[in-house]
Amino acid sequence: MIHRIFVVLILCALCRPDVVAARAPLIAERSTVVSTNRTKIFVSERTTHRIVILSSDGKPIGSIARNSSDTVTTDREGNLYAAPEYGNRVEIYAPPYARVSKILSFGTQSVRFVATDQKSDIFAVVTVYNGGGPGPPMIYFFKHGATSPCNVLKQQPGIPVYYAYGAFDSQGTLFLSAGNDSGETTVASVPGECSATKATNNVFSQPLDPYGIVTIDANNDVVIQDFSVSSWPIYTFRHPINHVFGAPISTTTLATEHGYAPQALAMGNDGHSIWGAFAGRFAGLNAYAYPAGGKPIQRIGGLQYIWSVATYPAFIPK
Repeated sequence: MIHRIFVVLILCALCRPDVVAARAPLIAERSTVVSTNRTKIFVSERTTHRIVILSSDGKPIGSIARNSSDTVTTDREGNLYAAPEYGNRVEIYAPPYARVSKILSFGTQSVRFVATDQKSDIFAVVTVYNGGGPGPPMIYFFKHGATSPCNVLKQQPGIPVYYAYGAFDSQGTLFLSAGNDSGETTVASVPGECSATKATNNVFSQPLDPYGIVTIDANNDVVIQDFSVSSWPIYTFRHPINHVFGAPISTTTLATEHGYAPQALAMGNDGHSIWGAFAGRFAGLNAYAYPAGGKPIQRIGGLQYIWSVATYPAFIPK
């Protein structure tokens, strides 16, 4: 499920980012207009190439027609950021999501994820090179509404990235979970946002090498779902001290269905629940109590091959 290759990351102090703000199309094909006054769940489906918009009780309230599966996230104003799988752009939808309001293009870079700081409204885009010869991955930081980044980093040596995941903590530090085909993994931290100077690897104090989706919980702790073992456990860590994670303060296991563990895709906006999904013909979106785990506390059916999930309002770490 996870495909990885090794790329080397180097700090870029004096580089011109290859970012272009493209003209947005006037309307998204077959998209539906959505009310702006309610809690929403955005679900990207891989097989149908659409983003389904659900109410908090799981009822469909709209959809966005797409040409790909997307990694999705939201900011505190309700804007939706959609990064096509293997694509070189981020498309931004403003409520009521009837049209693309802005496109950020990254040239020959392939976007891996977008993370938004729900306090500062700064967002980060992590990319890897996507053809034409060797080239370093990048971390771009943008201020809200900007078309040019406020900061660009070429990532540090020793941070392997192909698939990657990331989230901001309450202090504006970006935590980046990354790995490659050689089994090398890391959880790096990037403090400073627009003034960031480097990404630093963190290590674990015990034999543990988790790689997978990373998020931040209600206590500002770092939550990582480990894709390197078949049960896909979710570990919660206090912030690293001197770039060393201590032992997990909790381990959360989500109940399997049809022999599969769900992929934890997003923290609920209360900070005490996790949205998880099953791929393929067993697709469905479930909410699980966090950190208790176990069986789902809410089920949403009628979805197909879920690729990514985001909520609005998004959870804000304290």
